[in-house]
Amino acid sequence: MALPSHSAAMQSNRSSQVSFTYADAVRAFHDQNIQADLAQACDKLARTATSLVSRFDNISMDSNRSSQGNWEALRPRWNDLRKDFQLLMLQTRTNASFISERLKMFSTNVLPIVARNANSPPSRKLIDEKYPVISSYLTVSTENANMTRSLAGKTLQFCSSLRAFQLEVSRHSRQRISDEHKELENLSRKLSDLDSTVQQICAANVKLASPDVSYMVFSIYRIITSTLRRPGRSKVCQKQVSLGRQTAAIGNLYEQLEQTQNQVAIAQYAFESRKARTDAVVGEVATLLSDVLLTTESVISLFLAIWSRLQYDCTEMMYWLKGRGDAVCSLFQLDICLHGMAPPPCVLVYVEQGKSLYTGIENALDVFVAAFDPSCLTQLRGHGSRS
Repeated sequence: MALPSHSAAMQSNRSSQVSFTYADAVRAFHDQNIQADLAQACDKLARTATSLVSRFDNISMDSNRSSQGNWEALRPRWNDLRKDFQLLMLQTRTNASFISERLKMFSTNVLPIVARNANSPPSRKLIDEKYPVISSYLTVSTENANMTRSLAGKTLQFCSSLRAFQLEVSRHSRQRISDEHKELENLSRKLSDLDSTVQQICAANVKLASPDVSYMVFSIYRIITSTLRRPGRSKVCQKQVSLGRQTAAIGNLYEQLEQTQNQVAIAQYAFESRKARTDAVVGEVATLLSDVLLTTESVISLFLAIWSRLQYDCTEMMYWLKGRGDAVCSLFQLDICLHGMAPPPCVLVYVEQGKSLYTGIENALDVFVAAFDPSCLTQLRGHGSRS
């Protein structure tokens, strides 16, 4: 029996995809199984991120036992990379805490205030009370979002530096051992492809300004499936989510990332099966680079997706309030306002369900923050960091 072609399989996957409304997304994120899987995924992601720091130390110790004469010359750069990565992890934990705090404020204070009497005739007094609340909240949230975007830039710069170090170590190894030249060269090329794809995904998420709510669902589902590896209690899959035009290109990049990740794994296996014992460190650096790229991309992309959706929700609420305020000034516009200006989805769903999109997400971020190994951050303060 003939197997279906790749294009046919892709068409089948797309035909089974589902578009999410805002109400659908809120119901999904309040599902206890999804919340439990998301919390577990964030716990594992944080522990993986901090464990990468100790792997820098392990590689340093292994280099002392190897016969690579060039490592001593590279050691200062390696120590700097380790310090820089520790600092990135500290900033990542701080960012997660900031995001959680902003989401909690939105869900418990801002959204209930703006949604109050949402279906009643517009009142200048109520609008004057509500508009400064959402305006002030959006201003501070934008400042915090810019901190995350700055962190994304620093993280990508670090990955490029680690990538350059991996190339330097590989170059010295190829000069000494010609038998492994082909496998090591291929591994380096695949790691370069992985770095390029991660850079493209993060850059696209930084630029994302008005994401459809399906992309928020896609991002949450992807964290669950990519981090837990095995299906959790929720049995979610990001490939079941149909993305809009603005985010479909990012979805394609994630498909490319999955393919490149598989290619890296094959190249790593080919190299590991032939490497000399003296080149164990070369393989460790390559594996660390791959894990750093994949882990930091998952964290940064999640943070950016949350900020983009939150800022979009706030902007919609501001435009809605402004429109209602303008209508109050003119009696003949009042009927248009009441019948033509429905509340934005986040307000409408809160009025109908009493729920916020972000409740389960903020709880998962608290788990993420708590799961960071304190010794990793304490060690950073003890050793200091490069200015």
